[in-house]
Amino acid sequence: MTKKKKKPPVINKLDALDLALEQMRSLLTPMAFEALLVELQNPLRQAIRLNPLKVNPEQVLPQWEERFGWKTSPIPYCNTGFWMEEAQTPLSRPLQYHFGQYYIQDAASMLPVELFDFPDHPPLVLDMAASPGGKTTHILSRLMDRGFVLANDASKSRLTALQLVLQNWGAANVGVTAFNGESFGEWYPDTFDAVLLDSPCSMQNLRNTESHPMRAITDSERQNLSGRQARLLLSALNAVRPGGEVVYATCTLSPEEDEMVLDQIKRKFGSDIEIVDMTLRLSQPAPGFSTLGEMNLDPEVANALRIWPHLFHTSGFFCAKIRKLASWSVEGVSPAPNRDMTALGWRPVSVQLQQDLAAGLIEDYGLDFDAWQASQQVRIYQYQEKIFAFPENYFQHFDGLPVQMLGMLMGQYQGSQFIPEHDFVTRFFDWFKQGKQTLPAGLENSWRRGEEIRGLNFQPGMAGKVLLTCNEVGEYMGLGKVSGERYRNLLPRRVLL
Repeated sequence: MTKKKKKPPVINKLDALDLALEQMRSLLTPMAFEALLVELQNPLRQAIRLNPLKVNPEQVLPQWEERFGWKTSPIPYCNTGFWMEEAQTPLSRPLQYHFGQYYIQDAASMLPVELFDFPDHPPLVLDMAASPGGKTTHILSRLMDRGFVLANDASKSRLTALQLVLQNWGAANVGVTAFNGESFGEWYPDTFDAVLLDSPCSMQNLRNTESHPMRAITDSERQNLSGRQARLLLSALNAVRPGGEVVYATCTLSPEEDEMVLDQIKRKFGSDIEIVDMTLRLSQPAPGFSTLGEMNLDPEVANALRIWPHLFHTSGFFCAKIRKLASWSVEGVSPAPNRDMTALGWRPVSVQLQQDLAAGLIEDYGLDFDAWQASQQVRIYQYQEKIFAFPENYFQHFDGLPVQMLGMLMGQYQGSQFIPEHDFVTRFFDWFKQGKQTLPAGLENSWRRGEEIRGLNFQPGMAGKVLLTCNEVGEYMGLGKVSGERYRNLLPRRVLL
């Protein structure tokens, strides 16, 4: 009889945390380690990052504080980020969250994108391991949806979450791909202005949360991760242009995945790259290590940022900015995959259809389509009855690269009527000058539950029309359709209470 293999012992979250703390004890002074233990007794400080593509943070935050019983304080290194000191209304409840007007994010995760100094021209940016998409939305916000952001993730199982986050954020100049990050340096050497590598890691951030539970990591796993991180970082440096920037980030405090990866890359490229000193970006010192035990690291490695939880009341985090100073020969350069979009059913809209679309939008909603299209630098494409806005920069720099998602869904035709997409309206609501229906006071919760509304007075000829529903102060609350005496609720299911 064949003996059954013994299953490895189950290590609970507490044990995993204790094990990680014991492994990291020697990395801190006794006083700092005690401060870390005290900090970990407190819950993780909540934080939000506002979406400047949809709202003006200075205007809306005081309103939200009053409406939702919030008390916030600014995150010093992110001008759209705020810690939540008090929250009578849970952060995930307001309609504004579900409409992509803000994102719930640990403050430490806001730091990597803030390290970039983007060029004045509309840049090309690669987010090499993008899912679930929080940092991608941050890049899009900092660029104000200029240029083009390629959001890649090698795990196809994680793409749905990434696409939903980007769809909700409301950007047009973005594409999603599903390739191994190691390939980009071979396909697109010296191409991108900036690359973010939020690398897959052991997640030893010393915080247990539902989305990122800690687990015990073996030395073998850690070494394997370190090897892959170095390969991804090499690809990122190959893909960025001379003078461009790579931000390397992990949500782990394991030195093998942080300083030791940087040291390996710095020793490989020497003076062709610079690990930029970021230590003055924060209110107190948080440098990377310059030595590990008896091992001396390259002096520039200390220019990275090692964020222990007790320093800023966040999860543990590590990030560094690397500037590429010279070009070099890249081994294994090969053409990127190419796929004909028209063979899959995508096609540019005809001149006549675009004219009809423009006429319908101005007649029904007062939206100047030609001015809007020029402001966004997009091409209009069609797939069956759906109409999309695709980024011009995709065609100029990555034409044919297979994408899982591109640009923004504007809406679709139902017969001869064009129905705008909810996410398109939430992003460009200010462009819609008419075609709106005010929801009477006291019905907002009913509307959030997806209920239809009766008793509204519609003008003759409105039957079958899709209108933009607003509350009494003019805020957009979703689409509704006139159906006899009923006003049908068209809110997406993900928004409903």
